[in-house]
Amino acid sequence: MRSKFNFFTILLGLTLLSLSTLAQQFNQKQVQLIEGKTYYLHKIEKGNTLYSLSKMYSVKIKDLISENPQLEEGLKVDQVIRIPIKKVDAKAASNNPPVIEGKYLVHSVAPKETLYSLTRKYAISMEVLLNSNPELKEGLKEGMQLKIPVVETKDTEPIEITPAVEDSLELHLVEPKETLYSLAKEYDINLDSIRIVNGGLKEGLKVGTTIRLPIIKESAAVTESFIDEIIPILEDSSVIKDEYQIVVMLPFYFDLNDTIESKRKDFEPEKLHPASKVAMGIYSGLKLALDSLRNKGYKFKILVYDTKYDRRSRSTAVVEEILLDPELYATDLFIGPLFRPNFEKVQAFANSMKIATVSPVPQNNSILDSNFRTLKVNAGDKAQADFIRKKTVDIYADKNLILVENNELKDVVLVEHFKGIHNGDTNKAIFDQVIASYGRLKIWDFDTAKIKYKLNDSVPNVVVMPLNSKTFVTRMLNALNRYSNDYDITVIGMDSWSKFGYLDIKYLNNLKVHIPYNQFVDFNHSAVDEFIGKYRELYVTDPDDWAFLGYDLGMYFCESLQKYGTGFYEKSSSEVFKGVSKNFNFSRTTPTSGFENTELKLIKIENYFYVEVD
Repeated sequence: MRSKFNFFTILLGLTLLSLSTLAQQFNQKQVQLIEGKTYYLHKIEKGNTLYSLSKMYSVKIKDLISENPQLEEGLKVDQVIRIPIKKVDAKAASNNPPVIEGKYLVHSVAPKETLYSLTRKYAISMEVLLNSNPELKEGLKEGMQLKIPVVETKDTEPIEITPAVEDSLELHLVEPKETLYSLAKEYDINLDSIRIVNGGLKEGLKVGTTIRLPIIKESAAVTESFIDEIIPILEDSSVIKDEYQIVVMLPFYFDLNDTIESKRKDFEPEKLHPASKVAMGIYSGLKLALDSLRNKGYKFKILVYDTKYDRRSRSTAVVEEILLDPELYATDLFIGPLFRPNFEKVQAFANSMKIATVSPVPQNNSILDSNFRTLKVNAGDKAQADFIRKKTVDIYADKNLILVENNELKDVVLVEHFKGIHNGDTNKAIFDQVIASYGRLKIWDFDTAKIKYKLNDSVPNVVVMPLNSKTFVTRMLNALNRYSNDYDITVIGMDSWSKFGYLDIKYLNNLKVHIPYNQFVDFNHSAVDEFIGKYRELYVTDPDDWAFLGYDLGMYFCESLQKYGTGFYEKSSSEVFKGVSKNFNFSRTTPTSGFENTELKLIKIENYFYVEVD
């Protein structure tokens, strides 16, 4: 209790400083009173990550993002963010918090601390701690300054450990009483352009944070790159060719697999690096698609590179060496790589050459920021929420539609997006449609008695749940199943449900659960039978999901190149492509972003079979 008392005594004793001295208070943990709430202000430095900020200030990452929604798009050097003091963990804050130094956390060893306690505190292995601090060979001593590296784990989200990057645009610290109009006048810039480079500023200006200005820094690259960043290329920049060059970058790990094979005993089965199976599956399907298109007279030159990646070292040296190949300058489309650090290297190269880049595996939408020619083939959570809202209104408009809400932060954000609310701004058309079409079922403390009062026994009930909480979804399906004998219930969920693994198939069937799949193979479909037949004939084995994905990627993107030329991404957004395992229809997530696939396959569970809903 003493440490908690001391912390709050100090906190209350601090002077609440006025914003007139903001510039002097960054990163000093001095309390700022802003719009009636208390904050620390932190100016992002090179190497900062969300993880390191959360440890330094003893605050959860979700609370940092909630207070600073722009952090979902990545950290920018010199950006100022607000640290909500109300959310600070008082016990952790008083227990020797670290400081940030570049890409490391620096921990000052306190009395009675041990190496074991430090590994537990920072969730790192003893090996990593010792390798980062060779002086520990002489023993742990009070007052030592230890470097704590950020280590990726299976539970780590990429956004948490991605370091801050330099922004090519000027930043402005928002002061009290400033408006978009006053800033436009002060800097002699267009008011709408300020909104564009800040993702629309849906929450408006927030005092004590920074916004981007459509003014390129003197140290940044040439004016042309600035133009590309501010306004997407709207003119017809597409080039029609007789032959298109496509570069495929996948982690085959050829040398590692050769080593594994050389050590294999005669009686042992063949082994492959797990990522190799993914790469070989995608490439085998892609090759089959290209063979089919060549039979139509299409011409493609394919370059294939092995972009192996070491998760421990996070080295991108292999890709950097590949990008020195002068043959890449004639490329019209990059497919891959899969691992994000490698992909970002290729993406930067492609941007400089004005070449489209395809991300074939799930990635955070931040890869689309200011990358106008990047296409992400997997629909994220918000795109899924939009998809099921449109589908349910179109298909079940005359049914009893019920929207389920809970109070878990990520789910709250997703439901708000479903209702047309984003960062405090409301799309009135969407919001009015949802309010008019759906009854709302709010489950806070899991009071299942509320459910019955929303159900209607005279018409089918369609329960829409744009939610990803495993525990909540499981409990909700269990609760709804109790009413399935007395009420006609259909549940609409999310793609993540297909990966939960422990949902009772009986419940899924009783509730006729619908899931928007990013990828689904219907083996009763004639096109699927045709593809499997061709694949078996060519490879003498059955295709896996990655092979199906590769085939759809090849058919869609290569046909698009042939039909529209190198600028296909600007011209094909109004068309829906239905593949054997994936559907494609791309749209920009913001006026200054790349393209996200927004077309999914809606699958319902009926009589214990999975059936696609047309």
